[in-house]
Amino acid sequence: MAITPPRSVRIPDVLWKKAKAKAKVQHTTVTAVIVKALFDWIDE
Repeated sequence: MAITPPRSVRIPDVLWKKAKAKAKVQHTTVTAVIVKALFDWIDE
């Protein structure tokens, strides 16, 4: 995995907690979901 510097995004607490819970059920992380969404968004 590439070394990446930490980033900062502002996400409402309720949304973050729900995202963490769903990611846990799906055996992934919120970070992985965000990275995938960004790659999808920029078409890579």
